Amino acid sequence: MAERLRVSVLYCTGVTPPPQCRFQYQQLKQELERRFPGALEVNGDGFVDTDAKLHKIMAAIKTQLAQTAARR
Repeated sequence: MAERLRVSVLYCTGVTPPPQCRFQYQQLKQELERRFPGALEVNGDGFVDTDAKLHKIMAAIKTQLAQTAARR
């Protein structure tokens, strides 16, 4: 099995109550696992509150996965 890329989510605004942060973190984790099945180890606590932030994270993951594949 290929090595999984570790993604740590450490984002939560001060205005969002902790239970809501955890729910939004779970949504992000599920979305990343759906888009990159078996390739990620997602951990942390927080959420991404805009599509632009989600796309930035996904672009960074794609870049890192491509670099990892190129080294093999």
